[in-house]
Amino acid sequence: MATCHKCGRAKIRKRPDGRRKCVKCGFLPTHHNLLVNGKAPVNPWGSCFDSAAHNLLANTDCDVTMCHGVGISTHPASAGKKIAHAWLEFDHEKYGRLAIDPIYLIAQRAEIYRKNLQAELVVTYSAREFIALWTKHDYPGPYDDRVKMHTKEVA
Repeated sequence: MATCHKCGRAKIRKRPDGRRKCVKCGFLPTHHNLLVNGKAPVNPWGSCFDSAAHNLLANTDCDVTMCHGVGISTHPASAGKKIAHAWLEFDHEKYGRLAIDPIYLIAQRAEIYRKNLQAELVVTYSAREFIALWTKHDYPGPYDDRVKMHTKEVA
């Protein structure tokens, strides 16, 4: 087992699904196992903004926060580039504040998720605020110009 190069404190362990993950900070050291014939997989919901929005709608019964931010990509097709990204956060009574990534469908502590994303800007919306903005603009975001600057037009 290798030592995590992100936190330096824990061991990287192979999970039953074949992916490797740090047991301490949750860092996924590579996403090589997500490549199919050398190409990154297509997200079935579209962009992270679409996926996060659909996940929020499925969880309106709990206090979920929509997060739109700017960070550094770990996706194989754009690794190392500054990107706009969307994810959900909520408070868990046992684990504290958790983040749910709508692309990789992972959950981890919000502070670790933001650190791994290297988030330099995060704009948060309550579920009610987000749904109102989505209704007004007729798209799931981003709405903040500082985040929009880093979105990629998808054809």
